[in-house]
Amino acid sequence: MKKIVGFLVLIMAFFTGCTKEEAEELAAIDKPVVEAYLIPGQAVNVHVTQQVGFGTADTTQVPINDLTIKIISEGTEHVLGFTADGNYVSGSDLKIEAGKTYALSFTYQGEEVSAETVIPEKPQDFTESTSSFTMPTFDFSSGTRPEFPDPVKLSWTNPAGEYHLVVVKNTETSPTEVSFGFGGGSTTSARPIFRNQPDQGTSYEINVQNFSYYGHHWVILYRINPEYAALYQQSGSNSLNLKNPSTNIKNGLGIFTGINTDTLSLTVN
Repeated sequence: MKKIVGFLVLIMAFFTGCTKEEAEELAAIDKPVVEAYLIPGQAVNVHVTQQVGFGTADTTQVPINDLTIKIISEGTEHVLGFTADGNYVSGSDLKIEAGKTYALSFTYQGEEVSAETVIPEKPQDFTESTSSFTMPTFDFSSGTRPEFPDPVKLSWTNPAGEYHLVVVKNTETSPTEVSFGFGGGSTTSARPIFRNQPDQGTSYEINVQNFSYYGHHWVILYRINPEYAALYQQSGSNSLNLKNPSTNIKNGLGIFTGINTDTLSLTVN
């Protein structure tokens, strides 16, 4: 979700580049920025930060603490516990389940901030053409061209045309970088992740150029809601309308959305 986080920071940073008149108009309502992804079987974590005001050079997210945040499901209110730095977490009493509707509610600066989302069903019939992928090597002394493997073909069923997103994550503690015969070695950087753009299709191919590291990978298929797809796509646009950023938060900005996943295993040799 790092791409969305970056876009939410960009939304707040927009206020630093407005004219005074625009800034006064946009900052007239001090809206909180909400980030929450609801996934079956996981606790709910809601992160709330402030907008960045006009004339502020520092775009660091400023947390909003000590709110009373409620998640409502089937008529029952669940109050989240505050941890630190604008983070609020649910207890064991709140269960996130596919097909159910969940609402967010809290009061900020005298106004009710709210949102609602439905948890999508788990992706259907998620398969991969192989669970092992061998990277080609280049040996210039042999005078022969390397053989490139077929791409890993991912497929799933999607009769309702729902949005899906593929994320591939290397899980090695100290992953070894793909060298293609040019050298290379291990890295201690963050575990590499790559993903596609959300779409409403039923397949995706992973090619040689997608992999940067050897070892075990999780191939995760996310089924996402339209509000998440809209924000994700807007974050990758070159013509952002930051005056009207995509959001499903009433009296706020950001995202409150349900997600469901299925995961496959892939080893890169």
